[in-house]
Amino acid sequence: MSDAHSVDVKLGGDWLDFWLPKLDELQLKIYLEVAHFTNSKTYHAMSEFTEIFPERTKTQIRQTLRTLEELGLIEVVRKDGLHHYHLLHVDDKNFHRARVCKPSVHAALKELESMLQELEEVSRSDDTGELRETIFAKYPALREECALHSSTAAGKKPGWRLWMELAIHLQNHFDQEYGKLRALHSEIFKDISAKFVQLNLSLVDQITTDILSHKAEYFSRVADTWVASEAEPVFIAKENVRALAAKYKVGPEQIFLNVLEALQSAGCTILELSEGGKVDSLLLPTTTGLSEQEERLLFLRPDEFSAEEMDDLEETYRNVRQVQEAYAEHLIGGGVLTLVEADSLKLLEDIEPLLELVKTRVNEALELVVCNEMPKQMLPRQVTSKRIQAVYNNCRQQSA
Repeated sequence: MSDAHSVDVKLGGDWLDFWLPKLDELQLKIYLEVAHFTNSKTYHAMSEFTEIFPERTKTQIRQTLRTLEELGLIEVVRKDGLHHYHLLHVDDKNFHRARVCKPSVHAALKELESMLQELEEVSRSDDTGELRETIFAKYPALREECALHSSTAAGKKPGWRLWMELAIHLQNHFDQEYGKLRALHSEIFKDISAKFVQLNLSLVDQITTDILSHKAEYFSRVADTWVASEAEPVFIAKENVRALAAKYKVGPEQIFLNVLEALQSAGCTILELSEGGKVDSLLLPTTTGLSEQEERLLFLRPDEFSAEEMDDLEETYRNVRQVQEAYAEHLIGGGVLTLVEADSLKLLEDIEPLLELVKTRVNEALELVVCNEMPKQMLPRQVTSKRIQAVYNNCRQQSA
């Protein structure tokens, strides 16, 4: 704040008629200072007022602010000795009016905390008929949503989940009531907004889980250990994907990436189809096929060696290389066996580029276990095209 003239404060005639007779000189001056400088930064110190009004004590200024709060002209959000000001009587054209024009920041913060608490309780509870009746009684619109879903879904869409529907209902309600306020005072809502980011991530995780339970409705081909999918632009344009994205306010691209990541984590190989329906790319699983102890060796760094491993480095290096080889075999098998099955379904045009892609993907995965401190004896052996071809030939013979 400063002692600059507050000429940019637009006082409406109704504000002057109603409030001017009610305010003393100091109250009016402090209100005008707040109105003039409130948007210059988020939080203000009391010293800013004492510099402008050196003849006034901090106690006088503090009491004046509380009086303005009690009158309903301003709200003060206090944090670590600093103040954030919200003017309740300013309309959308920045005119100060006699009536209240903006919702309360305190009320918005309280409602957000209440929403998060309720959602947390519902998410931790079993989705029983009794719980639904309790929520439906409080939010009748959700009963209608549930009835509509039951009448149209017929097993063709992911299930109706109470906590997800409640989350969307509450967020929509809050945005209608306080959306502009939240944007205007984004710094004040920052901590709670971070909690809502986590909530939205949970929504995406649940959407992902539901899609994986209905894979055949989202992917062109589905098998036990692999799926075939169109490229991202085609997937996110699907009507059921767009409907989920719109309903739960998440990006369809985010849904696509999360689903692919979840499939890989579940041990699936993903085949990407061209516009002609042929495989032109693939992603390998992110599983290792190893035990927990073997995984430790796979990602072991030299500075993490136990005393026993340090005592016999040659044995340690040999064990690490054996685990790396087992990991490579797991990845090669996941890629090659999938291509053999896809070939039997007439999904391949040319196998050679895809076998080369398997080699590339496996070597990329092996590079992720390497660190700068690794001695040569620990570095994984690169997979060759000859090795991939040999595994492919063997799989073809066995399938025949």
